[in-house]
Amino acid sequence: MELLNKYLELGSQSFFWYLPLFLIFYVFFLLLKKLGMNIFSPYKATIFLSIIAALTLPTIPKYNFANEVNKTFKDTSEFRLITSSSAVSLAEPLAFIKSPTTFFLYVSPLQPPQSSGYSFGSDNNSFIVLEYKYQELPTQEIIDADCTNAMISISKPVDGTFKYIDERPMFPQEKATFCVNDYTYENDIAFCKVGKMFKASTSDKTDKEIEDMIKSFNAECVQTLG
Repeated sequence: MELLNKYLELGSQSFFWYLPLFLIFYVFFLLLKKLGMNIFSPYKATIFLSIIAALTLPTIPKYNFANEVNKTFKDTSEFRLITSSSAVSLAEPLAFIKSPTTFFLYVSPLQPPQSSGYSFGSDNNSFIVLEYKYQELPTQEIIDADCTNAMISISKPVDGTFKYIDERPMFPQEKATFCVNDYTYENDIAFCKVGKMFKASTSDKTDKEIEDMIKSFNAECVQTLG
């Protein structure tokens, strides 16, 4: 499946990657004809299937991308989806039936010891911001929001450590995201999950078992705080 997704990804970047696939179509129907099963003309069948493939296959990697991001955040209720969008072309009619999401922006209050803790309405709060863009590596930032002066400080990972990069006035959308939105629920979910992790013994657990445990804790915290 991973190889197929990679192939479709390459095909979405250049139509020439699909040429071997069209050749396979042609050979397949040619063999059927030689076996006496002349269902379609090999040439006409290849043209027809090539058109269908050209109209549908380029969009499939975008659906896969959206599914993977949604899967990643399914059990991370401490993050809130702030905005998402789609970017498709007129050459992708499949996207007009259901547009695949190609951009996600997630925000979560930053927890101690990295910050002093979140408090809605406070003059200053800190957040972890994750961006996912199709065909790009995910990015992460730590945002320190000064809501009194409408300023933000931005830190990004450099050599594995978050380092201060920039300080500037907030854009209106950023003020809404970091000062107007209330993340008390997400903050409570994070504290609930961390508390359960401290109580649990993980020293003898495999990575898969720990992952399943975190999913279970997320569900329990959502049920308790929901």
